[in-house]
Amino acid sequence: MLGVGGTDLEELALAVRKFQHRDERRVDAKGLRGLIDALEGEFSAMARRLQESGEHLRGGSVSAVAWLSRSCAMSATS
Repeated sequence: MLGVGGTDLEELALAVRKFQHRDERRVDAKGLRGLIDALEGEFSAMARRLQESGEHLRGGSVSAVAWLSRSCAMSATS
């Protein structure tokens, strides 16, 4: 979905860069981990939708795991 100023992913990337360059280095570890977990959940849901749609097969991959491994530079066991 396009938003004002770019895609949602571009806006997220901008927010992450801003966070990484903040002056105050201390952060609530539990809160940060919760945000990371939420993003991992988004990634997992996207991977599941890809598998269900068969999109990975159109790209020549034999499985969604193979597609993710190649496309996202991940090991198959990640």
